[in-house]
Order: sequence, then structure tokens, then C-alpha cells
Amino acid sequence: MTIHLTRSARQDLEAIRTFTVDRWGRQQWLNYYRGMAAVLEQIAAAPDAGRNRDVLFPGVRSISYKAHLILGLAYLRVSVQRFAHLRNTFKRFSVGL
Repeated sequence: MTIHLTRSARQDLEAIRTFTVDRWGRQQWLNYYRGMAAVLEQIAAAPDAGRNRDVLFPGVRSISYKAHLILGLAYLRVSVQRFAHLRNTFKRFSVGL
């Protein structure tokens, strides 16, 4: 199954990149990104994996990677909606569908 990143997910990823590079350097960002990309590949291979997050929106599932949750929907393709830091509460978080 293919992976699609929504505009919000791409913006989240850019914010994660900027923060990580500023705080810990480019090499740490590359390491983090490679790990996150591996999780996205796992999601593509098993789109029904992860925790059900219907409380946010019907069909949303999440898988964690280190300090972030990857939130997505799987129908004909996996649509990654957001990358959320684990400190975010769901009350403050909008999937942005």
C-alpha cells in the first residue's frame, strides 16, 4: 500500500526537522528521519496495525515512534494525517481532516 502525507503531516515533519537540527544537529535529524521512514514502511505493509483512535476521527490509527505519534487513515492508501509529539494531548490536537 502507498503512503500519502497530508499537507498538515508535511508541515509537522518540517517542524520536527527544524527543531531537531536546531537542537541536536543535522546528523541526529537524519537518524530520526530514517527511523521514522522505517515505521512508515511498516505502516504501508500492515495498514491496520497500530492503536485505534476513533475518538479523533473514525478510522484513524496511531503508531508511535520515539517522541511522536504517527496518525493515519487506511483505505485505498495510507494517508498520514499528522505527526504529533507525545506531549500533545488529544484535547489540544486536531487531526485536520
